[in-house]
Amino acid sequence: MMTRTLFTVSVLCLLATACGGPKRTVTESPAWSTEEGKTQIRLDLAEAMIDGERYNEALAMVSLLRSEGRKDPRIDLIQGRCLAAQGLFTEAEAFLQQAASRMKKTGEPHHYLGVLFADSGRTQDAVEAFQAATELSPDMAKSWNNLGFLLLSSRKFQESTPALREAVNLNPNSAKYRMNLAYSLFGEQKQAESLRVFKSVLNKADAQYNFGVAHELAGNVEKAYEYYNMALSTDPQHQQAIAATKRMKRNEEVPQ
Repeated sequence: MMTRTLFTVSVLCLLATACGGPKRTVTESPAWSTEEGKTQIRLDLAEAMIDGERYNEALAMVSLLRSEGRKDPRIDLIQGRCLAAQGLFTEAEAFLQQAASRMKKTGEPHHYLGVLFADSGRTQDAVEAFQAATELSPDMAKSWNNLGFLLLSSRKFQESTPALREAVNLNPNSAKYRMNLAYSLFGEQKQAESLRVFKSVLNKADAQYNFGVAHELAGNVEKAYEYYNMALSTDPQHQQAIAATKRMKRNEEVPQ
């Protein structure tokens, strides 16, 4: 009888071992319980402040983190973004360059350097910064869009269109990206596709008006006037089209 009992106990122990033993509930520590977690939470808050244009508050958070001896490279990135938004371009560039030198696996610092260069009129530097951003972070739609927009503004349509197509592919819901692509396609003489893209994001009257704008920017005044009138036929109260036709008549840019 004793042997059988011992055998039963042994089998039960083996079964418990085979099944992994008694289950334990593992409780994950909250982010704020670690020093790194506290830093990341504060950095996220600072970025939210920037999004809300609360730059001085974000800078105060940066100062606090520095006073505590925090070394995260995002501190430089955030300080650079704040200073750039406040027009302190020289100071901002120093912090963004420092962030770029430390954050070698992401294009984010290069993106904000591109924004800074574009805002300060350094177009070629901005193009190069956005190119660096897209190489490091090819999934960053905003960098592709900004790169494409700068190339579009320089009338380099064969280069702007691929960049803007990539921006739209990455973020197909962005009306801004689609509008930029439509103008770039127009510049490439792909007018049918350009109009389709305009129509994909705008109502009929707005699409006709913007197609008129594209014609006017290209120097085809009569075609622009035609599309402004099409917009008015679709929507007689279209204020932008009304203003455009009045302006063109006043300036005698089209036959009366």
